[in-house]
Amino acid sequence: MFAGALFDMRINLGTIWLVEQGASLAMWSPPAPGGHAGALDNLQLPDATAQRLLEYDHAVEELLPTSEHWYLGVLATHPASAGNGWGRVAMAQGLALASKDGLPSYLETASDLNVNIYQRAGWSIAATTRVGPLHVRVMTHPGS
Repeated sequence: MFAGALFDMRINLGTIWLVEQGASLAMWSPPAPGGHAGALDNLQLPDATAQRLLEYDHAVEELLPTSEHWYLGVLATHPASAGNGWGRVAMAQGLALASKDGLPSYLETASDLNVNIYQRAGWSIAATTRVGPLHVRVMTHPGS
């Protein structure tokens, strides 16, 4: 349900890129006035889950710039395709659009493994916070 909502909020924006028949997927949010807050408000989630999601979203929004930027909301690669570079290929179009717009790119992750993967792809940590047990890193890409 959550992944579907993330997909649905971007599909009409034309900011979802698939490679190798879905082996990897990047879902970007283009610059938006007022940021990207509230995009998941219509999800029907249990109260405790909704509260955790709101806390996480609020903490991340506090670390993102208030100026226009591109946001990589989802980057996923099928485990059978890991290590083939398809994630970099999937994210490349969003980075190119950010560069064309002269705007920065951002993402967030709470995964140590993802931090390492993103750093190898040229991303760097811009800010960190804690949300409950999660160590959240907001990252930016210099090529954008």
